[in-house]
Amino acid sequence: MREPDAEARVREYLEGPGYMLTPRAAQRGGDIVAARAGRTLLVEVKADRPGHETSPGTIYVDTCTLLGQIVLRMGQRLADDYAIAIRPVHTRLIGPALSVLATLTVKVLLVEDEGTVRELHTQP
Repeated sequence: MREPDAEARVREYLEGPGYMLTPRAAQRGGDIVAARAGRTLLVEVKADRPGHETSPGTIYVDTCTLLGQIVLRMGQRLADDYAIAIRPVHTRLIGPALSVLATLTVKVLLVEDEGTVRELHTQP
């Protein structure tokens, strides 16, 4: 699943609990900007690309880019809340960082192969 498709799935997921989504052309910052109850959520999305099938290095670079993007957005204070959306290919690298992301209050959304979205949590 390519990034535009993953982004569309996350947008649908956020609309369910009542987020108002900023149109892509009108936003600044992350891939998705949404608002609910007076708070703004910014989401950075990474999805599959051809190099993922042949190069673990590509997955590593994409994952590090994603983490850097969300930290930069947090430093710019572009929103009240932050999340990253990933595909299953990224979970091996994101898994060890879940507790740190939770400490930073960054939600991690997994866009499954069939298109469902679910939040990943740290294991107790």
